[in-house]
This record gives sequence, structure tokens and C-alpha cells, in this order.
Amino acid sequence: MSLLCLDLDNTLVDRTAGFRAWASEFVLRYRIEPLEVGWIMQIDLDGYADRAAVFQQIEARFGVASAEELLEDYRVRTPDLIHAFPGCLEALRRARTRGWSPWLVTNGMVAVQEGKLRGVGLDAVLDGWVISAGVGLRKPGAEIFHKTAELAGTTLDDAWMIGDSGHADIGGAHNAGIRSIWIHRHRAWDDTYFAPTHIAADIVEAIEVLGAVGD
Repeated sequence: MSLLCLDLDNTLVDRTAGFRAWASEFVLRYRIEPLEVGWIMQIDLDGYADRAAVFQQIEARFGVASAEELLEDYRVRTPDLIHAFPGCLEALRRARTRGWSPWLVTNGMVAVQEGKLRGVGLDAVLDGWVISAGVGLRKPGAEIFHKTAELAGTTLDDAWMIGDSGHADIGGAHNAGIRSIWIHRHRAWDDTYFAPTHIAADIVEAIEVLGAVGD
């Protein structure tokens, strides 16, 4: 089976909606102006900002709880607030029947990312997962892809990467020398140094593209 590397946040699960839900709970709990949800989303940088720094800024602005308490609350609540994109699990099952071995390759904290993937049922359709904090490697470095292939008992020959981050996912695929599909999320590709092999609107379309091009 050929290795299929998959990003998690905003590729398989709606991380943006989940974080917005947490922010909405936060302002409601502490009776903060609901418009502050927009500020929280802004400093989050679509999930790319440093987690500790985000919650330190929230503590400094509102002073209702420590950054550590807020981060722990986010970690605990995340599995209940995150949802897989429609058709995601079915699409990954189809990929497996077509001879792909789906492995998650994600940056982040082990407890948080495992909570997300288990919470939405991805553990039932993935062959395994590699989380940056657990292996000491991060996308876009090529090493995390080689580590994934090692754990999967295969190589990167004929491997593909599907993800929404141009820098981490498509850049990582480029560094590892594998083909890729970029989830565009209504954005235009603007990097001139490298480019995805294909572009898709969501994970369901990406799996169909993969089926059309074969391995």
C-alpha cells in the first residue's frame, strides 16, 4: 500500500470552528463582550500562533484566569468542540479500499491532537499518526515524513501529502520529495518557490483527485 500523509487541522477537522466555539464559551462564561471573540480569533492566526503566547495575551487582556488555566481548559474542551468535515471519514475509508495507507502527520501537542482525532473517530480509519511533539520533528521538515514512513513500515516512494497549509504541508511535501494536494479553503496559491501537485476544495475532493491520478 502507498503511504498517504494527511494533515489534521482544517484538513480533516474544522479546527477554526472548534476554536471559535471555545472562544464563544470563554466570553460567555466570564461575561465578556461577545465582539471580543473576533479579537481572540485574530491573535490565534488560524492556529499558527504559539499556543502559550495566545493564552498569555488573553490573560493580559481580560485578567479573568491565568494563561495556564485557560490553556488547560482549551485542551479539555477541544475534543468536544472539534468536528470532522462532512464526508471525511467515508473518504478515508475509500482511500484505504483503493490501496492507500492513511497516516496523520500533524504539528501540535500530543494530548490535544490525539483528543481531536479520537473524538471525531479518525482513529478508526487511520493506520496511524505522527504528532510533532511526540517525535521531536515538525513540518515542513522532511524528517517527520521519513519518520512516518518508518513507522508505517514503508517508504516515501509513491507517497502523497494532503493538507491546507502551504508552508507546513505543501512545503513539507516538497522538502520530502513527495506529491501533494493543497486544500485551498477559498485562497489562491501564491508561493513561487514550490507548488502543490493538485489543488482541491476539501478532503472529499482531494481523495477523488487522488483516485483519478492513481499512484
